[in-house]
Amino acid sequence: MKILIIDDDRDSRLILRKNLEGAGHQVEEAIHGADALCKARASKPELIVSDILMPVMDGYKLCFEVKHDRELNKIPFVFYTATYTDIEDERLAIGLGASRYILKPMETDDFLRIVADVVREAQHDQLPVPDEPMVDPVELFRMYDAGLARKLLDKVRELEKAKAKIEDSERSFQNLFNSMRDVIIMTDLEHHIVNVNQPAMRDVFGYELAEILDRQIALIYATTEGFEETGPKILSKKEPVEGLMLETLFKRKNGGTFLGRMAIMKLLDEQGKVRGNVGIIHDITEKKNAEEAIRQTRDNWQRTFDAIPDIVILQDKDYRILQVNEATCKILDTSPEKIISRYCYKVFRGVSEPCLDCPAEKAIHDVMPSTADLEYVGLKKFFLVTIAPIVDKNGKVTGVVHTAKDITDQKKIECQLRQSQKMEAVGTLAGGIAHDFNNILTPLLGYSELALTDIPAGAEQAQADILEVLKAGERARELVKQILTFSQQHEQERKPLRMQYILKEALKLLRASLPTTIEIKTAIDEKCGPVLSDPTQIHQVLMNLCTNAYHAMRDQGGVLMVTLKPVKINGENAEQFVGLRPGRYLKLEVSDTGFGMAPEISEKIFEPYFTTKKKGEGTGLGLSVVHGIVISYGGHISVYSEPGQGTTFIIYFPQYENSGTVVDIDRKVSKEPPHGTERLLVVDDEATIVDVENRILSGLGYQVTGVTSSQEALRLFARQPDAFDLVITDMTMPKMTGLGLARQLLAMRADLPIILCTGFSETVNEQSAKAIGIREFIMKPIDRTGLAVITRKALDGNPAAVH
Repeated sequence: MKILIIDDDRDSRLILRKNLEGAGHQVEEAIHGADALCKARASKPELIVSDILMPVMDGYKLCFEVKHDRELNKIPFVFYTATYTDIEDERLAIGLGASRYILKPMETDDFLRIVADVVREAQHDQLPVPDEPMVDPVELFRMYDAGLARKLLDKVRELEKAKAKIEDSERSFQNLFNSMRDVIIMTDLEHHIVNVNQPAMRDVFGYELAEILDRQIALIYATTEGFEETGPKILSKKEPVEGLMLETLFKRKNGGTFLGRMAIMKLLDEQGKVRGNVGIIHDITEKKNAEEAIRQTRDNWQRTFDAIPDIVILQDKDYRILQVNEATCKILDTSPEKIISRYCYKVFRGVSEPCLDCPAEKAIHDVMPSTADLEYVGLKKFFLVTIAPIVDKNGKVTGVVHTAKDITDQKKIECQLRQSQKMEAVGTLAGGIAHDFNNILTPLLGYSELALTDIPAGAEQAQADILEVLKAGERARELVKQILTFSQQHEQERKPLRMQYILKEALKLLRASLPTTIEIKTAIDEKCGPVLSDPTQIHQVLMNLCTNAYHAMRDQGGVLMVTLKPVKINGENAEQFVGLRPGRYLKLEVSDTGFGMAPEISEKIFEPYFTTKKKGEGTGLGLSVVHGIVISYGGHISVYSEPGQGTTFIIYFPQYENSGTVVDIDRKVSKEPPHGTERLLVVDDEATIVDVENRILSGLGYQVTGVTSSQEALRLFARQPDAFDLVITDMTMPKMTGLGLARQLLAMRADLPIILCTGFSETVNEQSAKAIGIREFIMKPIDRTGLAVITRKALDGNPAAVH
């Protein structure tokens, strides 16, 4: 909506504009009623929001003019005032034809709600806007005059209060004059004393007022020379001159003397002509002691200043360095002489103008401390920089205090935490993807297998097509497994694993994410022995190395080569591998044909947070993590690279020599699906999954009842607990999970075999499921063979593993 706002106060208009524009309205401003009337006639706003007390034309007059203008009188008019707060003021406003009368201040949300009400009423022609004002014009003007009279009366009262304050101020001045501890002497141009503050004169010189009035001021000087210093120079002059400050000996009534400081100034009349002198005498007998105390205080401050271990700098408003503490010189490896009077942005960043992200500008503008995290590139460190304004007695900023605390280590910890949280988020996202994707894959694989069995003989092309669908589904299943493996954040127990299979899985995942301009070549020896390892960490090692290779080749393309082979390190060649014992190892090489690295870069690549990538492309943690994993395995990692010649990482993993079971993650078992005739209850909230499992199991001879609700399954089972020999249930279902269903079914029949299926769940695993009595636990997607085997196993209590 197009809204015209009127207020003579710029800040009020700015706040009102921001609030209304933030709510989506188009705003035009005016500074008084006459200005608003011209703009309203020109632009025809849809709503007018006006203050009342304004110059030229106030809000009441504006409302009257608007409501008596045939082209404007239908425009809703809202008063928004902080001055006219009486009920009579509101009655006058409504009588003039205003739609709302709002008192300042009001919460933004409440104000916008009232505006929204007015807008809505106006859009639906429900806004009460009379053709003519609701109150008789004579009554309106009477109310208007009464309002002005009230305001004038308030102004008179304010003036009376001001007058009283002035009188109080004069009394206060006299009291202050007499309460001054310094002696204040006023003289005429002939040096006669015309007035003194009696209490101070008595305390300092011992004279009463009657004893000193009309006497020559020379009376209080201890020496003629002392008087001569001021008489000819200041006291006798009849034109305005600058004041003089001097120290001289003064004489008391009892003849004693003291060292005093006297400030002498000219007294001027209303026309600016000199009519006398005023001298202020301060006993500075304790001056030297006070100066010594000040010096001691200054020394203590400097010692405190230099004891602060962080950078502390005093600067003027133009960022010029005025003073630094010892820590600043130590951290910058310089001396005060080399940086004082220089601009801070030149010292810290070597730039010719203030930094865009420097908090000094905000601190000076807001007159309050401002803080920011800044990187000092020259020092390769991060600092928490706080700029606090220094203000004079008038509140004017005269400079700033610049403090900088080294937070480089804290930044590293924060970076590690963010990386950890990112990986945790990846794990959560992967779990959600796995659950939904596995639910999709289950009917895809199931229906494909069913279609394959139903294809008539001789339809070779159809069979081949469906086989390709099944292959794609299997690849998708493996891809989900790889994503879940890669996203695991907990450290798994290390087991003897054949690395060649882990590398193959990781490379499949990698191939899907790299552009075709990068060719992946492998030379993986299938005879490599096992390594005691965590597959997640092996994934992490390979993915980090391959990601670095990708960044080196992404512009021009190239070849990524991954090699794995067994090697033996003996006493003759062990010296070249620091930390490696003689024995059998697996040698992993990851090389690329990218731009390579200079020696000074390759020497630092395993250091935490060291990176040559652009901001946002890496944390500098990847290779340090790889290094940590390899060393924790008792292995060794090295790098060879030359500019323009690519890079090769070489890793040695100790081969697992102990006898025992080796986990072969690539092994698969294929069997003829077993059959049966038992009665099965299948529960899943996905109708397609219920249907495909029903058809698969029915095809294997089972009597299957399928439902898509866990609550329906519970009611069905409760009616006939002995009507089913096995229940197959999904885990994640609305209203009641598979785990909750299983608990209630087992409560009714403890010997009931139950199979729990899930696409992915962080709340339940095989161990926790079996702990409550569930017979078997299986991850989706489920193919025909897997479903047949797990069903038979649950019914027969067969301990054989299912693959």
